[in-house]
Amino acid sequence: MIHCVFNRPSGELKVFASPGGPQRGSFQATGDAWGRTTNPGDGPHGHFWPIPPGHYLLTVWQSWGTAGAVASEGYGQIYVVDIDDGTKQRLVDAGLCTISGDNLVIGGFALARNGLAQNQRAAIMVHGGGSNAPDPFAAMQPLCATDGCTRVHNQDWPTLVNLLAGTSLSFPPAPAGGTFPETVVYTVVGDSPQATC
Repeated sequence: MIHCVFNRPSGELKVFASPGGPQRGSFQATGDAWGRTTNPGDGPHGHFWPIPPGHYLLTVWQSWGTAGAVASEGYGQIYVVDIDDGTKQRLVDAGLCTISGDNLVIGGFALARNGLAQNQRAAIMVHGGGSNAPDPFAAMQPLCATDGCTRVHNQDWPTLVNLLAGTSLSFPPAPAGGTFPETVVYTVVGDSPQATC
C-alpha cells in the first residue's frame, strides 16, 4: 500500500512507500475551494467546498496531453473516492489499518471515511491548472482554489502519477491513463488556508 498524506494547513502532499514508511516525494498543494467566498453560508463541506478531513482512495489517473489540457484542471486528473468496505477490510486484514470507534487509523491518523458520500459527492480529483491563474498551463502556476479538489503545480502532477503508478510521464505529459498497481490511501488532514486566487 502507498500512503499519500495531504496536510492542508501546511500545503504539503507527501507520498510514503507505506503507512509510516519512507517518504517518496513531497509536493505543494491546496485544498481550498470557491465556496468560502462565493457561498459562505453553504459550507463547510460539499460541492464548491473542501472535502472533510479523512481517509480516501486514489483509483484512476488520466493524462490528456497538451491538446486536451483544460484551464481549470491542467493536463490530467487523479480520481479520489471514498474507501469502500472491501478495501477497508483488506487493509485491516493486512495490518495496515485499525478501527477506533467510527474512525480508521492509518499511518497514525485516526480519521473518518465516506466524507464524499456524506456530502453528496461521488469523487473529486487531484489536478493542476487554475481558471483564475494568469497562465493555467504554466509549469509552476499559482495554486488557485477549486470546486473542492486538490490542486498541485502542473509540473508536479506527472511526477506524482509516476510515483504512484510506476510510469515515466514527463512535463507536459503525453495522453495516457490507467490504474495504480497497489492500493493508494489518500489521507486529508486539517483545513487549507485561503488561496490567493
